[in-house]
Amino acid sequence: MRYILPVTRRVTACVPAVLAVLAGACGSGSERLRDTLPTQRGSGSPYAQGGASRAPNTAGVDAEAGAEEADALASAETEAADADLAGCDASGSIMYLLADTGVLRTFDPALIPTGVPFQIVGPLACTLADGSPWAQPGNMAIDRAGIGWVTDAVGNLFRWDPGNATCKQTAFQAGASGFTRMGMGLVGRVDGTETLFVVDNSNGPLTSSGQGLATIDLVTLRLTLLGNFAAPLTGRWAELAGSADGHLYGFFSGAQSWIAEIDPSNAALLWNAPVPAALVGSGQAHIAVAAALLGKVLYYFVTNTAAAPSADVTAFDITTHATTQALSQIGFNVTGAAVRTCGPTPSSG
Repeated sequence: MRYILPVTRRVTACVPAVLAVLAGACGSGSERLRDTLPTQRGSGSPYAQGGASRAPNTAGVDAEAGAEEADALASAETEAADADLAGCDASGSIMYLLADTGVLRTFDPALIPTGVPFQIVGPLACTLADGSPWAQPGNMAIDRAGIGWVTDAVGNLFRWDPGNATCKQTAFQAGASGFTRMGMGLVGRVDGTETLFVVDNSNGPLTSSGQGLATIDLVTLRLTLLGNFAAPLTGRWAELAGSADGHLYGFFSGAQSWIAEIDPSNAALLWNAPVPAALVGSGQAHIAVAAALLGKVLYYFVTNTAAAPSADVTAFDITTHATTQALSQIGFNVTGAAVRTCGPTPSSG
């Protein structure tokens, strides 16, 4: 079965014709991801929040040229960074959900009033290297090219290509550094590259014994530990969501759930906010959790057995920290949620 994922327009000459099925991008995976190790966020960092936040390269500008030439340089760099982020079609704003049954769906919050915000794409039938079926579906992330990276319940990593509907096990070593179950999210940079971040969910949502944040280099498939989270989120189970312009967020499950922004260079918490228990219940009862960022809104999907048998959908505004339940009891459990790393960003809306 070939999945034709929705697109609306063609944008750059370097995107091949197979963009209509999201199988192509400007360069191979190794070209896109050759710089995957984090650096310190801030001026000049690949994790800067967008083109406008990058420090302009004004070296060589004659002092007598004044502000006009410096402003022109800054404007040119901003336009170049914006072009990097804009190098995708409109499918970059589509959210994909992976159910615990292996069924892949799209989710459009704008269609909630119509009663049909979910559309089935099809089953995601991933296979192990020996051709046998995978274990229970885990989390997922989707890169700038539309390639999906999916985990199962025992820590294997799979590469899903929507262009030919294949989902095959990679050479990533399951259980590397003790990560046997992972939350995951891709974070893009203003130069168009991206990094896969994972969090150690091996020991369940209430143990607080996880190792924290790590990266997986999608060329070498090696895991690099960055460090644990600060209190009160040390060792906590988390689901990650990244943006195209350098932001990383986590939904932390537990007796008290939290949402936090995470520094992708070192796992430091930039801010954290408690989630009202009335919306998600106790982490002790969470059997399926997922999260994804769409513009300024972090959507998280929680199945709480103490309340009901399928997922509730909650929207968290990362600028105001306002929390609203978007949908209740959607009829299926969500283990993975993702938006491509060229979708709308927190700084763009």
